[in-house]
Amino acid sequence: TSGRSGNVIAAAEAARSIGVAVWGLTGPAPNPLAARCTEVIAIDAGSTATVQEIHLVVIHLLCAAVDAVVTAPVLHAVHG
Repeated sequence: TSGRSGNVIAAAEAARSIGVAVWGLTGPAPNPLAARCTEVIAIDAGSTATVQEIHLVVIHLLCAAVDAVVTAPVLHAVHG
């Protein structure tokens, strides 16, 4: 949530070093993790609980978007 976890920052740096795009969810930016991400959603909230609750919504929306893309060809083939 803080964007300051040493292990998470190290993982982002390792991923970037091999050319992987890094997406991050953090609390208020700027922070060390946000600076190392290709794309970041930084929630500007004063409460850790609020940041985490908004992260949950973002994760559910990302999952729904992936499901829509992954299942679209299958649904088209079945109903098309």
